[in-house]
Formats: sequence, structure tokens, C-alpha cells
Amino acid sequence: MTYLWRWVGRFFLYLVLTLIFIMLLNITLQAVLGVSLGQMGGVVATLVPAFLTGMQFAKAEKRVMTRSEMIKFAAFVVAIQLLMGLFITLASGLVPMDTLAPGALLLVMVVLFVVYTGVAVLFLFLGGRDGIKR
Repeated sequence: MTYLWRWVGRFFLYLVLTLIFIMLLNITLQAVLGVSLGQMGGVVATLVPAFLTGMQFAKAEKRVMTRSEMIKFAAFVVAIQLLMGLFITLASGLVPMDTLAPGALLLVMVVLFVVYTGVAVLFLFLGGRDGIKR
């Protein structure tokens, strides 16, 4: 896992750029058509960085990440994403602290972690496979 640390930085760079693009796209759609991306923005914010990171890894290392590497990498970056999202949501006051049931919050976080990690692993693999072909 130690050599995967340098790819974490790239993942989060791609994440920030993707979030900026999603935000601009959402603002444009809202202004022009009156529609919003809704929750799809959160899923796309995991797909695109995972795909691009997998592709860059494959080009640099001349191989696709192993399954265990993908799971460790995806679990780490998704955990950071979820913790940042939770912190921002709670700190911004969007959800009052007194309305949260700790058990329900934990259940939601675990389900999101499992789903997002699975999606990130899939897109790390797809990006790696695409990177090998190019």
C-alpha cells in the first residue's frame, strides 16, 4: 500500500476538478433548464476520479492494480470522502445535530461506504483496463 500513497493525491486532485465541473454544470442546468443533477453528482464525483486514477496507474505501472490494491485504495479514499462530507454537512448546519439518531447515521454511513467502495473498485478496474489498452 505504501507506493499507492502517491495515487491518493491524484485521486483527490481529480475529485476536486470533478466537483468543480459538477457544480458549474449544475448551476448551468439550473439557470437554463430549471433542472438539477440531484444526488447523481455525488456518485459521479467518485466514478470519474476512480476511473482516471486507475487509468494513470496502469499507464505508469504498466499493469492494472490487483484486487487487494483496488479494495485498499478505494476503501481509503471513500472513507476520507465520507468523513469530509459528514464533517461539512454537520459543520454547515444543514442537518441539525439534535435530529440525528447515531444508529441511523452509522447505518447510512456503512451502506454508503460499501456502495461507494464497490463503485470505486469497479471504476479503478475499468480505468486500469482502459489505460493498458492505450
